[in-house]
Amino acid sequence: MKKKLLATLVVAVLVGSISLTTFAMGGGQVNGFCEAGLPKICRRLNLTPEQELKILRIRQDFQKETQPLRFEMQRKQLELRHLWAAKILDQSKIETKEKEVSGLRVQIINKARGMREKVENTLTAEQRSKLEKAGEKCKTSSGPYRRYPRCKEKKDGCFDN
Repeated sequence: MKKKLLATLVVAVLVGSISLTTFAMGGGQVNGFCEAGLPKICRRLNLTPEQELKILRIRQDFQKETQPLRFEMQRKQLELRHLWAAKILDQSKIETKEKEVSGLRVQIINKARGMREKVENTLTAEQRSKLEKAGEKCKTSSGPYRRYPRCKEKKDGCFDN
């Protein structure tokens, strides 16, 4: 009897923990541009299906275009880790590798800026003004979407409540 009770309790804890992590990920709508990563912006800007599709294609092209750069950067970062882990550090090799990584990072950032400009060009004037107003009220996030706002506080106009 005690074994059955213990087994039931263990199963209940496992099911509970799995369901909690599932709920934590959020359900949200998954379609078009929203699937690509910025769902709050989709809802607030009221993108048309054509705009969502065009933006999704722009983002997919960006991913395809930068994939070799990202892989190369990861490889160089791994090489850099090996250089730092060596018993005797070779400062000139480390600096050279860091410059290579920085160069790749700059290339990716420049391509991300180009992608962002293409995305903004698909928006109407009204949608761009909403995006700018939200950016004035909110701080910007890090990463390739720096100009997409992330709120300090919950205010109207901010996208990431």
